[in-house]
Amino acid sequence: MFARILIPVDFSDQSLQMFQCVAQFCGKGNEEMILLNVMAKGDEVTDDQERKVQELIDSITNIDIKARFSTEIGSPVESILDVAKKESITMIAMASSGKGMAREFIVGSTCLGVIRNSLIPVFLDKFEVTEEEGELVAVRRCANLFRTAIVPLDFSSCNKPVLEQLQYLIDNGLEKAVLFHTIDSSKYRVSDDTRFQWVKEELNKIKGELEARTCDISTHVHFGSLVYNILEVSREFNASLIMMGTHGKSLLHEMTLGSVSEEVIRKATVSLLIIPCIGRG
Repeated sequence: MFARILIPVDFSDQSLQMFQCVAQFCGKGNEEMILLNVMAKGDEVTDDQERKVQELIDSITNIDIKARFSTEIGSPVESILDVAKKESITMIAMASSGKGMAREFIVGSTCLGVIRNSLIPVFLDKFEVTEEEGELVAVRRCANLFRTAIVPLDFSSCNKPVLEQLQYLIDNGLEKAVLFHTIDSSKYRVSDDTRFQWVKEELNKIKGELEARTCDISTHVHFGSLVYNILEVSREFNASLIMMGTHGKSLLHEMTLGSVSEEVIRKATVSLLIIPCIGRG
């Protein structure tokens, strides 16, 4: 499912470390990762940058994954999306920018631009930047992406692509999956037993349709605000990954921070797999 992965790199520690993170998604055989650097007109890749990229590519030759480096000149967002389409990419993997003064993870304009417009899944990893001996160091958080995935579900047609991606991860060794729904307190009362029962039944139905293999699948229902509960459940279960479907309309036309998807993307402290549901309602 993730046979061809595009990794935009700007030669920061975060973007280069994404290479090792993303290798976890690759199964055996005919996988390919493309490292893409988008430059402004007149810029050139330095010898040192080429050396760093080649060292990364050489580091995975023993695990049967093909990799190559490519450059483009132009707008980062447009170039990334154009290359993804031209190369029949199945997932784009990007790094966030670390923590800012407010101690919240910064998701840059390029990442958001790609997420808002991508027609394929986008993997976003959160790197905390710390200072060691006077130098800034990016701390990788993706050591074991396949430990625990939180899967918020809204029972719309967007569930289907999310569950397809979840099954792929289960088939490739995901240890634990938490199927999760928040009953929106702005629409329902906490005393609405009928709604709670319906949600529980739907989650259990979905659980039964998945091929669990060795994965521990559980279901959970919360009540309250959507964003808060998604973030709280990820902390409660020490999640390694949040898998979240995004409706095309909300990401392409609601550019405010008020949308659930973008607020979770900005505030989550763990890796995210963003799955577009454009055209699915």
